[in-house]
Amino acid sequence: MCGLVLRAPLALSSSSSAVNSTSDSSLFSFAPTATWELAMLWTTVALFYITFLFAVARVVYVFFLEAAPPGFSVRKGTHLLIPLPLLSRGLEMSIYSDHYFELSWGEQKPLQTLLSGNFLFPFAIQSLPGYIFLTAYSLNFCFWIWLIVPSLSKQQKRSLTLKLHIVLNIIMYSIWLLLCFLMFIDEGHTTIYHHTEAIFNSTLDITLGTGYVILGCCLCYLLNRNRATVHRMRSKVIRQIIILAAIFSSVFIARGILVLIITFVIGDESESSAIAALKFCYIFMFDLVPAVLIIFATWKPLTEENTRKKEKPLLN
Repeated sequence: MCGLVLRAPLALSSSSSAVNSTSDSSLFSFAPTATWELAMLWTTVALFYITFLFAVARVVYVFFLEAAPPGFSVRKGTHLLIPLPLLSRGLEMSIYSDHYFELSWGEQKPLQTLLSGNFLFPFAIQSLPGYIFLTAYSLNFCFWIWLIVPSLSKQQKRSLTLKLHIVLNIIMYSIWLLLCFLMFIDEGHTTIYHHTEAIFNSTLDITLGTGYVILGCCLCYLLNRNRATVHRMRSKVIRQIIILAAIFSSVFIARGILVLIITFVIGDESESSAIAALKFCYIFMFDLVPAVLIIFATWKPLTEENTRKKEKPLLN
C-alpha cells in the first residue's frame, strides 16, 4: 500500500514538531514482540525474495525457452514487470521491518538512521512499492482497452498499449512525487497532503479494479460472438480472461478500500497490535499472493510443442 506504514502516525498531527517526534519515537521504537511475530515477519520477507527469484526464472522461460513470436508482447512485458514489486516490497520490509509488528531492535539500523533524518525519504521508500505494483499490473489493463477495438491490428494494439502505459505511469509518478515534495516543504499541512495521497492511491486501485471487471465482460462478450474462432480455443481464452479479471479486480478493489479504512477509520490505532497485523496481512494478501496467482494463471508447461526448437539448416 502506498504510504501504508506512515499514514496512521501522520494523521496524529500536522505540525512540524509532531512529524519529527513521530519519526523519532513512534516509527523506530516499539514494545518487544513475541517470537512468533518476528518469525512470521521474516518468513514473509523470505517468501517475497523466493517469489522474486521464481518470477525471474519465469522471465527467462518466457523470453528464451517458450515458443513465441519474436518481439514485444504484453505477456512478455507483464512477466518482465512482475518481479519488480516483489523485490521492492521485500527490500522495504527488510529496511523498515519494525513497522509491520511492534518490534524492538535496540538500535536503529544504519540505513534507517540515514533515512529517518528527513521525513520525505522514509515515506518515499515505504510508499514506492505500492506504485510499482500498479505499474506492473496496469500493463495488461492498457492492453485490454485496445483489445476491444476490432479495427486495430496486433501491431497497433501493442504500440498503443505501450504508449498508454507510459503516459499513465508518467502522470501517476508525477502526482506522487509532487505530493511527497509538498509534504517536505510544507510540514504544517502534512496531514492534508498525506490524506490526498491516500485518496489518490485508492482512486487508482478502485478504478483499475472496476476497469478490469468491465473490460473482462466486454472481451468475453466479443469472444462469444466470434464464431470464426474454434470453440475449444475460444473457451480456453474466455476462461483465462475470467481468471485474470477476477484476480486483478478483487485485488485492486480490496487494496483501494483498505487504504481508505486504515487512513481515515482506524488511523488513530496505529500503535495497536491489531493494526500492525492488518498491515502485515495486507502486504501478504495483496502484494505476494497476486504475483503467485498471476504466474500460475499464465503458466505453460515446458513441453516439446511450446518450446523453442533449433532452426533447421538451410542446406541438408
